[in-house]
Amino acid sequence: MISRLTAHSWRPLGAHTSCHLGAQVCAQPQKNPGLNYWRQSTFRTYTSAHLDKPVVDLLYDLLPSDTGTRERPIVMLHGFLGSRRNWRTLARTFAKNLDRPVYTLDLRNHGNSPRATPMDYTSMATDVQHFLASKSLSEVCLIGHSMGGKVASLLALTDPSLLSSLIIEDTAPAPAPPEGAEQNMHYVELMERINELSLDDKRADLERKQVDAMLLEMGVEDITIRQFLLTNFAYSCSIDARRRGYFHPPLEIMKTYIHNLSAPFPLPLLSDGSNKGWGGKVLVVRGSKSPYLDSSKLALLKDVFPNMQLTTLDAGHWVHAERPGEFGAAVEEFLKG
Repeated sequence: MISRLTAHSWRPLGAHTSCHLGAQVCAQPQKNPGLNYWRQSTFRTYTSAHLDKPVVDLLYDLLPSDTGTRERPIVMLHGFLGSRRNWRTLARTFAKNLDRPVYTLDLRNHGNSPRATPMDYTSMATDVQHFLASKSLSEVCLIGHSMGGKVASLLALTDPSLLSSLIIEDTAPAPAPPEGAEQNMHYVELMERINELSLDDKRADLERKQVDAMLLEMGVEDITIRQFLLTNFAYSCSIDARRRGYFHPPLEIMKTYIHNLSAPFPLPLLSDGSNKGWGGKVLVVRGSKSPYLDSSKLALLKDVFPNMQLTTLDAGHWVHAERPGEFGAAVEEFLKG
């Protein structure tokens, strides 16, 4: 059984009260009628000062180990516009095959974790550090894809005492390719356009199949990417009790901070100006068709993680989604070795 917990009480979509910060998800009528209330609460502009939070409590799922042991936990971090749900199948497999508890986290502004600013690697690494400390987790294997891999790398370099090993999927502690930031901004803008369309009464009951067709019409031809984007599509009932579909991430925050995630990485430095490294156990899994790990970034990884092992799979940037069996086997072999 999966435990869904956070330090703050919350309710999943479909519950009888509002849930995660940033979107009004209601199953009961409110006192002040009118669609405008629903528009304002669901597509809120995130500029309030109270969103500026140095640390937040992250929502997570826990997959218990096969025998119930709490030792040697695995903590998994998703990429931009992802969520803990991206790891669900692999998390179950690791918990069973490796006999380790597996935690999958929603990073800030993703999934059902709190909406907060700033949105940068230092803040996200601090959130994860806080999570590990609050759960008294040690000897952790931290696994991260893309943005999550950078968060995991920064934590390994700033607080290595928490970790036993690190697994990085198709990224490096360096700026992402310019096309990566442009592509992510494009996806966020598409979500905004569809959200605006969902405010039209004639489109109030948008279904996932319709949204998939809209994304295709807007130029997202890869079905894998469309399915990934649709993991952010949810349903809410408006004040007039009509169900409305919408993309629930805080898109204003993401647009504001998206270029921070492609800016120079905050690599910790030694007193002589050289990069601080970590000599722990590290596996890097890259996709042979992905542009994210070129020779210069592999050299940087080897510099900061001198004991790094490299595995290359026939895949693009989403290695674990395109090659789940091979990715899982590589992780299991690394952790059993």
